[in-house]
Parts: sequence; structure tokens; C-alpha cells
Amino acid sequence: MVLYDDFNQHAIPGIEQFRDMVDVNNTWPIICNGGILDENKMNEKTPMSAIFFWIRHVVLVIVGVFFMLFGIHVLISAYQLNDPFAFILTFFASNFIILISAALIIGFIYRMKAFLKNSNGPQE
Repeated sequence: MVLYDDFNQHAIPGIEQFRDMVDVNNTWPIICNGGILDENKMNEKTPMSAIFFWIRHVVLVIVGVFFMLFGIHVLISAYQLNDPFAFILTFFASNFIILISAALIIGFIYRMKAFLKNSNGPQE
């Protein structure tokens, strides 16, 4: 069985050189109609996938808050250093940790709000 590019409607270039290993006439689409990456299957919203979505995003927000608090702790401890070089490195490292954590928290909360907005209510 050979995959073909059904998005661009042509065979994958160079697949003919493997004719002795596989049947290049027996093709299988990558994206559409039951292929590996069937978009309809990937976008299905079942109650179980919604539960896993919420569990995953709540855990990610909690981890992001932990790292943000860790960055704040590192920032506070940077002001107790006596060496100016160590202070600069610790100060910028803590700000980087805080920035990345805040961006991830905002992104996860945005996705959670979008999920709530796009959901059709509880499924029965």
C-alpha cells in the first residue's frame, strides 16, 4: 500500500523507484475519506475528548502558574545577590521564565474560552 498526496491530487514524487518493494498502484489517501489524517475524525467532539481537553488544559495552566511563581521566587532572590554579574543573569533568567509562563497561561486560557464558545452545550 502506498500513500499519495490527495491534497494536491498527485502521486508522491519518486515513489516509482520503490516499485519492487510495494504495489504503487494500490494507493491510500493521506488526508481525505478515511486516510491517516482524516480531518473529520480529528475534529470529532465526543464527551470523552472534551473531558480530556479540560483535564489537559487545567493541568497545563497549573504547571504554568507553578513556573510563573518559580520565576517570581527567582526574581526576588536575585535582589539578595551581592555579585552584579550574577544579579544580571538571574534577573534576566527570572524575567524570561515569567514571560514564557505568562504567555503559555494566556494561550491555554484563550483556548479554553474558545472551546467553551464553540461547544454546543452538554451532549446527551
